[in-house]
Amino acid sequence: MARKTKSYDRIFRENIEQLVVPLANRLLNLTIPALEEIPDDLHQTIERKPDFLKKVIHPNEADNYILHFEFQTKDDDEMQERMLEYYAMLYRKYHLPVKQYVFYIGEGMSMMRSHLFHDTLSFRYELINASEVDYHLFLNSSIPEEVLLTVLGDFKQDRADYVLAAVVIKLEQLVPRSLRLKRYIKQLEILSNLRNLQELTIKISEKMALVYDLETDIRFKQGIERGIEQGRGEEKDLLIKNLLHKGLLNDEQIAEVAEVSVEHVQAIARQLANT
Repeated sequence: MARKTKSYDRIFRENIEQLVVPLANRLLNLTIPALEEIPDDLHQTIERKPDFLKKVIHPNEADNYILHFEFQTKDDDEMQERMLEYYAMLYRKYHLPVKQYVFYIGEGMSMMRSHLFHDTLSFRYELINASEVDYHLFLNSSIPEEVLLTVLGDFKQDRADYVLAAVVIKLEQLVPRSLRLKRYIKQLEILSNLRNLQELTIKISEKMALVYDLETDIRFKQGIERGIEQGRGEEKDLLIKNLLHKGLLNDEQIAEVAEVSVEHVQAIARQLANT
Protein backbone atom coordinates (compact mmCIF):
# COMPACT_ATOMS: atom_id res chain seq x y z
CA MET A 1 0.00 0.00 0.00
CA ALA A 2 2.86 2.39 0.79
CA ARG A 3 4.22 1.86 -2.72
CA LYS A 4 0.84 2.69 -4.26
CA THR A 5 0.53 5.80 -2.08
CA LYS A 6 3.88 7.00 -3.40
CA SER A 7 2.60 6.54 -6.97
CA TYR A 8 -0.45 8.69 -6.23
CA ASP A 9 1.69 11.31 -4.48
CA ARG A 10 4.06 11.43 -7.45
CA ILE A 11 1.18 12.09 -9.85
CA PHE A 12 -0.05 15.03 -7.81
CA ARG A 13 3.46 16.41 -7.37
CA GLU A 14 3.97 16.30 -11.15
CA ASN A 15 0.61 17.89 -11.92
CA ILE A 16 -0.03 20.22 -9.02
CA GLU A 17 1.12 23.47 -10.63
CA GLN A 18 -1.29 22.95 -13.55
CA LEU A 19 -4.03 21.54 -11.33
CA VAL A 20 -4.54 23.84 -8.35
CA VAL A 21 -5.53 27.11 -10.06
CA PRO A 22 -8.31 25.64 -12.28
CA LEU A 23 -9.42 23.43 -9.39
CA ALA A 24 -9.63 26.43 -7.04
CA ASN A 25 -11.54 28.39 -9.65
CA ARG A 26 -14.03 25.74 -10.74
CA LEU A 27 -14.57 23.92 -7.46
CA LEU A 28 -14.03 26.64 -4.84
CA ASN A 29 -14.98 29.76 -6.83
CA LEU A 30 -11.65 31.38 -6.00
CA THR A 31 -10.24 34.02 -8.33
CA ILE A 32 -6.45 33.90 -8.51
CA PRO A 33 -4.95 36.82 -10.47
CA ALA A 34 -1.34 35.87 -9.68
CA LEU A 35 0.72 33.58 -7.48
CA GLU A 36 3.95 34.19 -5.61
CA GLU A 37 6.33 31.56 -4.28
CA ILE A 38 6.71 30.99 -0.54
CA PRO A 39 10.44 30.97 0.35
CA ASP A 40 11.97 27.55 0.94
CA ASP A 41 13.16 28.51 4.42
CA LEU A 42 9.58 28.15 5.68
CA HIS A 43 9.35 24.65 4.21
CA GLN A 44 12.46 23.69 6.14
CA THR A 45 10.89 24.65 9.47
CA ILE A 46 7.82 22.47 8.90
CA GLU A 47 8.13 18.74 9.56
CA ARG A 48 6.13 17.78 6.47
CA LYS A 49 6.33 19.91 3.33
CA PRO A 50 2.90 21.13 2.18
CA ASP A 51 1.60 19.80 -1.13
CA PHE A 52 0.85 23.29 -2.44
CA LEU A 53 1.66 26.60 -0.76
CA LYS A 54 1.60 29.95 -2.58
CA LYS A 55 0.76 33.58 -1.89
CA VAL A 56 -2.22 34.80 -3.93
CA ILE A 57 -1.62 38.32 -5.22
CA HIS A 58 -4.57 40.64 -5.98
CA PRO A 59 -4.57 44.14 -7.51
CA ASN A 60 -5.80 45.35 -4.12
CA GLU A 61 -3.10 44.30 -1.65
CA ALA A 62 -5.66 44.04 1.15
CA ASP A 63 -7.18 41.03 -0.67
CA ASN A 64 -3.95 38.99 -0.66
CA TYR A 65 -3.86 35.67 1.17
CA ILE A 66 -1.94 32.40 1.44
CA LEU A 67 -3.38 29.42 -0.44
CA HIS A 68 -2.62 26.00 1.03
CA PHE A 69 -3.68 22.68 -0.53
CA GLU A 70 -3.20 19.13 0.73
CA PHE A 71 -4.16 15.93 -1.14
CA GLN A 72 -4.97 12.85 0.96
CA THR A 73 -5.49 9.25 -0.17
CA LYS A 74 -6.31 8.11 3.37
CA ASP A 75 -7.40 9.67 6.64
CA ASP A 76 -4.82 11.28 8.90
CA ASP A 77 -5.85 11.36 12.58
CA GLU A 78 -3.68 14.43 13.11
CA MET A 79 -4.86 16.38 10.07
CA GLN A 80 -6.46 19.18 12.05
CA GLU A 81 -3.30 19.61 14.14
CA ARG A 82 -1.15 19.65 11.01
CA MET A 83 -3.30 22.27 9.35
CA LEU A 84 -3.35 24.40 12.51
CA GLU A 85 0.45 24.23 12.67
CA TYR A 86 0.73 25.37 9.06
CA TYR A 87 -1.72 28.19 9.67
CA ALA A 88 0.04 29.47 12.79
CA MET A 89 3.48 29.50 11.19
CA LEU A 90 2.26 31.13 7.98
CA TYR A 91 0.25 33.78 9.76
CA ARG A 92 3.12 34.59 12.09
CA LYS A 93 5.49 35.12 9.16
CA TYR A 94 3.20 36.87 6.64
CA HIS A 95 0.35 38.33 8.71
CA LEU A 96 -2.04 37.27 5.97
CA PRO A 97 -5.20 35.14 6.03
CA VAL A 98 -4.55 31.51 5.12
CA LYS A 99 -7.13 29.61 3.05
CA GLN A 100 -6.63 25.90 3.60
CA TYR A 101 -8.16 23.00 1.69
CA VAL A 102 -7.73 19.26 2.04
CA PHE A 103 -8.78 17.37 -1.09
CA TYR A 104 -9.58 13.77 -0.12
CA ILE A 105 -9.15 11.42 -3.09
CA GLY A 106 -9.52 8.13 -1.23
CA GLU A 107 -12.53 5.87 -1.61
CA GLY A 108 -15.76 6.93 0.07
CA MET A 109 -16.08 9.76 2.56
CA SER A 110 -13.24 11.01 4.71
CA MET A 111 -13.80 10.80 8.47
CA MET A 112 -11.13 13.38 9.27
CA ARG A 113 -12.17 16.20 11.57
CA SER A 114 -11.93 19.56 9.88
CA HIS A 115 -12.36 21.76 12.94
CA LEU A 116 -10.83 22.24 16.37
CA PHE A 117 -12.65 24.01 19.19
CA HIS A 118 -11.10 24.81 22.57
CA ASP A 119 -12.11 27.34 25.20
CA THR A 120 -9.83 29.98 23.69
CA LEU A 121 -9.37 28.62 20.17
CA SER A 122 -11.59 28.06 17.15
CA PHE A 123 -9.98 26.66 13.99
CA ARG A 124 -11.16 24.95 10.83
CA TYR A 125 -10.05 24.10 7.30
CA GLU A 126 -12.19 23.01 4.36
CA LEU A 127 -12.39 19.29 3.62
CA ILE A 128 -13.45 18.29 0.09
CA ASN A 129 -14.36 14.71 -0.82
CA ALA A 130 -13.59 14.03 -4.49
CA SER A 131 -16.19 11.26 -4.49
CA GLU A 132 -18.92 13.88 -3.92
CA VAL A 133 -17.93 16.06 -6.88
CA ASP A 134 -19.95 15.58 -10.09
CA TYR A 135 -17.49 14.02 -12.52
CA HIS A 136 -18.63 16.36 -15.30
CA LEU A 137 -16.92 19.25 -13.51
CA PHE A 138 -13.57 17.57 -14.15
CA LEU A 139 -14.41 16.04 -17.53
CA ASN A 140 -15.48 19.39 -19.00
CA SER A 141 -12.14 20.99 -18.18
CA SER A 142 -9.62 21.95 -20.86
CA ILE A 143 -6.74 21.10 -18.49
CA PRO A 144 -5.54 17.46 -18.89
CA GLU A 145 -4.42 17.27 -15.25
CA GLU A 146 -7.92 18.19 -14.14
CA VAL A 147 -9.60 15.79 -16.58
CA LEU A 148 -7.69 12.96 -14.87
CA LEU A 149 -9.64 13.67 -11.67
CA THR A 150 -12.84 12.57 -13.43
CA VAL A 151 -12.13 9.00 -12.36
CA LEU A 152 -12.26 10.12 -8.70
CA GLY A 153 -15.57 11.99 -8.95
CA ASP A 154 -19.20 11.00 -8.50
CA PHE A 155 -20.39 9.00 -11.51
CA LYS A 156 -24.05 9.45 -10.51
CA GLN A 157 -25.98 6.78 -12.44
CA ASP A 158 -23.53 6.59 -15.34
CA ARG A 159 -21.65 3.38 -16.08
CA ALA A 160 -17.95 3.31 -15.23
CA ASP A 161 -16.93 2.13 -18.70
CA TYR A 162 -18.80 5.04 -20.28
CA VAL A 163 -17.10 7.58 -18.01
CA LEU A 164 -13.63 6.09 -18.48
CA ALA A 165 -13.99 6.02 -22.27
CA ALA A 166 -15.08 9.67 -22.16
CA VAL A 167 -11.94 10.53 -20.17
CA VAL A 168 -9.64 8.81 -22.66
CA ILE A 169 -11.35 10.51 -25.61
CA LYS A 170 -11.08 13.91 -23.91
CA LEU A 171 -7.37 13.38 -23.19
CA GLU A 172 -6.79 12.46 -26.84
CA GLN A 173 -8.48 15.70 -27.88
CA LEU A 174 -6.43 17.81 -25.46
CA VAL A 175 -3.08 16.07 -25.90
CA PRO A 176 -2.36 15.24 -29.55
CA ARG A 177 1.28 14.33 -28.93
CA SER A 178 1.57 10.60 -28.27
CA LEU A 179 4.31 10.72 -25.61
CA ARG A 180 2.43 13.18 -23.42
CA LEU A 181 -0.80 11.29 -24.02
CA LYS A 182 0.77 8.02 -22.91
CA ARG A 183 1.95 9.69 -19.70
CA TYR A 184 -1.56 10.91 -18.90
CA ILE A 185 -3.10 7.53 -19.73
CA LYS A 186 -0.63 5.86 -17.38
CA GLN A 187 -1.53 8.34 -14.65
CA LEU A 188 -5.22 7.64 -15.27
CA GLU A 189 -4.62 3.92 -14.86
CA ILE A 190 -2.84 4.51 -11.54
CA LEU A 191 -5.49 6.88 -10.18
CA SER A 192 -8.30 4.52 -11.21
CA ASN A 193 -6.95 2.02 -8.70
CA LEU A 194 -8.25 4.33 -5.97
CA ARG A 195 -11.74 3.34 -7.17
CA ASN A 196 -10.92 -0.31 -7.94
CA LEU A 197 -11.27 0.45 -11.65
CA GLN A 198 -7.72 -0.13 -12.81
CA GLU A 199 -8.41 -3.35 -14.73
CA LEU A 200 -11.35 -1.78 -16.57
CA THR A 201 -9.35 1.40 -17.25
CA ILE A 202 -6.46 -0.56 -18.77
CA LYS A 203 -8.86 -2.54 -20.97
CA ILE A 204 -10.57 0.63 -22.22
CA SER A 205 -7.33 2.57 -22.72
CA GLU A 206 -5.83 -0.28 -24.75
CA LYS A 207 -8.96 -0.47 -26.90
CA MET A 208 -8.96 3.29 -27.42
CA ALA A 209 -5.23 3.26 -28.17
CA LEU A 210 -5.87 0.99 -31.15
CA VAL A 211 -8.54 3.37 -32.41
CA TYR A 212 -6.14 6.28 -31.93
CA ASP A 213 -3.37 4.48 -33.80
CA LEU A 214 -5.68 3.67 -36.71
CA GLU A 215 -6.84 7.26 -36.99
CA THR A 216 -3.39 8.82 -36.81
CA ASP A 217 -1.17 6.33 -38.63
CA ILE A 218 0.16 8.10 -41.75
CA ARG A 219 0.52 4.93 -43.78
CA PHE A 220 -3.04 3.96 -42.94
CA LYS A 221 -4.30 7.34 -44.13
CA GLN A 222 -2.19 7.13 -47.28
CA GLY A 223 -3.59 3.71 -48.05
CA ILE A 224 -7.14 5.01 -47.78
CA GLU A 225 -6.29 7.97 -50.00
CA ARG A 226 -4.78 5.68 -52.65
CA GLY A 227 -7.92 3.59 -52.56
CA ILE A 228 -10.06 6.66 -53.15
CA GLU A 229 -7.84 7.94 -55.95
CA GLN A 230 -7.86 4.60 -57.77
CA GLY A 231 -11.55 4.07 -57.21
CA ARG A 232 -10.97 0.75 -55.50
CA GLY A 233 -13.93 0.71 -53.16
CA GLU A 234 -13.21 -2.95 -52.40
CA GLU A 235 -10.14 -1.93 -50.38
CA LYS A 236 -12.26 0.16 -48.07
CA ASP A 237 -14.88 -2.57 -47.85
CA LEU A 238 -12.18 -5.04 -46.80
CA LEU A 239 -11.00 -2.61 -44.14
CA ILE A 240 -14.57 -2.20 -42.89
CA LYS A 241 -15.02 -5.97 -42.69
CA ASN A 242 -11.83 -6.37 -40.70
CA LEU A 243 -12.86 -3.67 -38.24
CA LEU A 244 -16.32 -5.21 -37.86
CA HIS A 245 -14.77 -8.61 -37.13
CA LYS A 246 -12.52 -7.12 -34.44
CA GLY A 247 -15.51 -5.55 -32.73
CA LEU A 248 -13.45 -2.69 -31.30
CA LEU A 249 -15.28 0.19 -32.99
CA ASN A 250 -18.93 1.09 -33.38
CA ASP A 251 -20.48 1.78 -36.79
CA GLU A 252 -19.99 5.54 -36.53
CA GLN A 253 -16.29 5.19 -35.69
CA ILE A 254 -15.68 2.73 -38.54
CA ALA A 255 -17.46 5.07 -40.96
CA GLU A 256 -15.26 7.96 -39.84
CA VAL A 257 -12.04 5.96 -40.17
CA ALA A 258 -12.94 4.53 -43.59
CA GLU A 259 -14.48 7.81 -44.75
CA VAL A 260 -17.77 6.26 -45.79
CA SER A 261 -21.36 6.68 -44.62
CA VAL A 262 -22.71 4.89 -41.56
CA GLU A 263 -25.32 3.30 -43.83
CA HIS A 264 -22.54 1.77 -45.93
CA VAL A 265 -20.95 0.23 -42.84
CA GLN A 266 -24.31 -1.13 -41.68
CA ALA A 267 -24.96 -2.62 -45.13
CA ILE A 268 -21.65 -4.53 -44.97
CA ALA A 269 -22.46 -5.63 -41.42
CA ARG A 270 -25.75 -7.12 -42.65
CA GLN A 271 -23.91 -8.91 -45.45
CA LEU A 272 -21.54 -10.47 -42.92
CA ALA A 273 -24.44 -11.49 -40.70
CA ASN A 274 -26.10 -13.32 -43.61
CA THR A 275 -22.99 -15.24 -44.69
